[in-house]
Amino acid sequence: MKVIKTIFNEVLVLQSKRYKDERGFFSENFVSKSFIKSVGKEIIFCQDNLTYSKKNVIRGLHYQLSPYSQSKLVSVIEGKVLD
Repeated sequence: MKVIKTIFNEVLVLQSKRYKDERGFFSENFVSKSFIKSVGKEIIFCQDNLTYSKKNVIRGLHYQLSPYSQSKLVSVIEGKVLD
């Protein structure tokens, strides 16, 4: 897992390694042990959501403060994200 820091302290870009062969590819998007080793911090995800949006649709992830804060894991399969 490659970790790319951003201008925000708690926002990281995680790039997983793709293992390719003649059938296609395989990638582990999140592995707790690799994450802890790369970032030095344990994150417990209690919910994972998947959404599909048509072109030009805006969706939001909502920022929360303690005691209601949640860690976010965002994956972009195709297209782009403006954050």
